[in-house]
Amino acid sequence: MNGFADWLAATAQMQQAMQGLQAQFRLSEHEMREATDALAPAFLLGLRRLQANQAAFADMMAKVSLLPTDSRAAGNTAMKGLFGPSGLADAVARQASMVSGLAPDTLMKMMPTLSAMTLEAFMHNAAGRPDRQPLPSDSAGVWMAEVMRRSANAMEAFSRPSGRDAAPDPAAAMTRLFADAFKGFPWPFPVDAAQPAEAATAEDPRRQPPAPTERQRTPIDMAFDMMASGREMQAGYWRDMMAVFDRHPPSRRPGKSR
Repeated sequence: MNGFADWLAATAQMQQAMQGLQAQFRLSEHEMREATDALAPAFLLGLRRLQANQAAFADMMAKVSLLPTDSRAAGNTAMKGLFGPSGLADAVARQASMVSGLAPDTLMKMMPTLSAMTLEAFMHNAAGRPDRQPLPSDSAGVWMAEVMRRSANAMEAFSRPSGRDAAPDPAAAMTRLFADAFKGFPWPFPVDAAQPAEAATAEDPRRQPPAPTERQRTPIDMAFDMMASGREMQAGYWRDMMAVFDRHPPSRRPGKSR
């Protein structure tokens, strides 16, 4: 099962950056995954918030695309774009520390590099090719913006209270919400790869879906795997991280509010 760390390591360069980060803080592979899993909701929520301002979103992606992923400038720029200049990043590190077991200051030092890698992975996977793209200025950028819009709608629906009975599996419920958000979307990848696995087993419970090949899988499939696989995506933790963001609203620049 793929996790957020696998999604981040979309290219050989990013794999090296991940290994370098692990070595820098002397973390085991397990500890590295614990850290990235705990921070995953914050990065996705940060992307959601950044995308709400299309001009800021385009400006941020253009800036980061021109910088080496493992550079300090890229990390600081990406982290500021995702979490702003306020105390949100510190609050995220404290929240993630409670589930990862790593010290908040360690996570805080890792977050700039991971922020840059998050944006790089999104650009790489949205483009569907290994070369870096100055997004969002082409069709891949439009695709990425639509991905963020629909994922934001899914997160908003998930966070609203409902009068109906709660789903027995919060992680599966989250995955279904995101799957519904992408239903009917004009994928720039093979369409059959975007079909949910549960559809294949609904008609015949005895039928087991074949293991998808790497060519069949899409970037969003990997994100769905990450959402359904770890405790970081449990409903309670998602709500806790959402509450952290709610307590640190984005700053509004004069004349830039929408």
